[in-house]
Amino acid sequence: MSDTSIKIENLTLKYGEKLIIDDAAFTSKIGDIIGIIGENGAGKTTLFKSLIGLKSIASGIISSFGISLDTDDSQYKKNIGFVPDSPYILEMLTGFEFLKFVSSMWSLKTNWEEINYFSKKLGIYEHLDEYIINYSFGMKKKISILSALIHSPKILILDEPLNGLDFLSANNVL
Repeated sequence: MSDTSIKIENLTLKYGEKLIIDDAAFTSKIGDIIGIIGENGAGKTTLFKSLIGLKSIASGIISSFGISLDTDDSQYKKNIGFVPDSPYILEMLTGFEFLKFVSSMWSLKTNWEEINYFSKKLGIYEHLDEYIINYSFGMKKKISILSALIHSPKILILDEPLNGLDFLSANNVL
């Protein structure tokens, strides 16, 4: 297995005919913590969506631990956890039911001890038996973070990770 966690080569992204990212290259190693900054509309979220396989690329190569998104997307995606800027959650479930649902989608053994640990760190553990529809935006963000960790990914991609979080939770995420 490669020690390169993410590698981007000659990446070009477009929306229709509009060029968003042109011929980008990037390599990260295991243990790197990287921030992507830029103005609104600069293409940060588009880049993240491309890195997780939700947005098609115009050209280039994206790989993780030597596995190309193009050639083996299911194996590639097992390495990635993603927290979007706005949580996409099934609000008619309880937090616990939602986490069980996400776990079943991965068909992997879930480390509930780890999930309990992180839910306590984020201050949402005591709310997991409540319906998500009643959660605040910050609580929905926390359950989104937990769901990204459910399959123990090697890489965690966070889009606006502190948006909506209280100070203590934001500090724990950092």
